Amino acid sequence: MASTHVTVAGDTLSLEAAQSCIGRYCGAPADRWEPDRTRPIDPGTPAPIFRAHGYRTYDCVPAAPGRTLEPIDVLVGAGLGDGMDHDAVDAVLGLRPALDEALLALPDPAPVLWEMSSAELFGKGGMATTNGELWRPWALLMNVRGVGMRTTHAVLHHKLPTVYPLLDRRTVGHFAKRSQAWQQTHQDLVEQDEAWTMLEDWQRETIVPRSGPGAVPLNRLRLHSVILDVRTT
Repeated sequence: MASTHVTVAGDTLSLEAAQSCIGRYCGAPADRWEPDRTRPIDPGTPAPIFRAHGYRTYDCVPAAPGRTLEPIDVLVGAGLGDGMDHDAVDAVLGLRPALDEALLALPDPAPVLWEMSSAELFGKGGMATTNGELWRPWALLMNVRGVGMRTTHAVLHHKLPTVYPLLDRRTVGHFAKRSQAWQQTHQDLVEQDEAWTMLEDWQRETIVPRSGPGAVPLNRLRLHSVILDVRTT
């Protein structure tokens, strides 16, 4: 029997409710930016603004090519995240050699979180355990003063969207144990493969065509965070 429900961080909802969350995030209608006419420079024709929770300014902005971190990756992550002052930006850019080394140490092509076993990720010496390959880039960013959890996850997910979940201090509080947010996210995706496949297909076939030029499909790791974010707002 086809899936009719999906569970996100212990919250079970119908596929229709999940689709509503995704639609609210990705499908907001376009608005127009109106320039400040009192300024001396006329910027020309007002441009469309898509007020869709960051779908346009985050998900639809391509990451820089390659595995290394570029300024656009930091900018896009900070825009969706907690924001960064100039000291934090300077610190992150100064850390690029270490961050790039850590990112290049990950397998190529990038692993897919929901196709990996719990042992590979969270078992002894697993990729997401302390000093594991996934932990190192996360730890470097999390230890920069002025870079919060949301910005850290936003930068890393945008760069490697099949690897890092997009979490923040608010959404991790929705899990039974904050310290196990990654584990529970992985479990949600692995145990409900059919439901997530249906939601991926629905977003790609229904929402993307309605969202205008440049709209992109989202994978299940991102959809999980979208539903969690909308449900906890």
